[in-house]
Amino acid sequence: MSETLIIGMLVAYLFRKHLRRQRFVRDLRMARITPSDLKQKLDRREHVTVVDLRHSLDFLPEPYTIPGAIRIPMEDLKKRNTEIPRDQEVVLYCTCPNEASSAMTAIELPRYGITRVHPLQGGLHTWRQLGFPLESEFGPVPAAKEESVGHPKLGPDPTS
Repeated sequence: MSETLIIGMLVAYLFRKHLRRQRFVRDLRMARITPSDLKQKLDRREHVTVVDLRHSLDFLPEPYTIPGAIRIPMEDLKKRNTEIPRDQEVVLYCTCPNEASSAMTAIELPRYGITRVHPLQGGLHTWRQLGFPLESEFGPVPAAKEESVGHPKLGPDPTS
């Protein structure tokens, strides 16, 4: 093969990947739900399942969840997807940049028959910054801005 053909094939491949990535990002942006919208749904007691996708190591420094959330680390999704109701809206959150884990999971869940899926815009960090309620295994976490929220038993992080 000539170098020109190989270079042309490489350019075509990269262009195709670029277009697919743009489409992927666009689709995910449209599907996101804002923390305020989720809080309103929870306050109105709408049937919404909230799923915390954080890995156990990510949970240790921030051992709390959005109230009522079920914890299913992303790596356990294949084994535990039956815990997610198929007949209601599902909101996913993580602490990844650009909600990466939530976005990837939102694409994967329809394979399991879960179709009404929305990543939480800004993830847990934005939820916390807005002062929305959190809970831990020890009960509700007092409402506070991000810099003063710490471990439920140990209190605020003294380094912040």
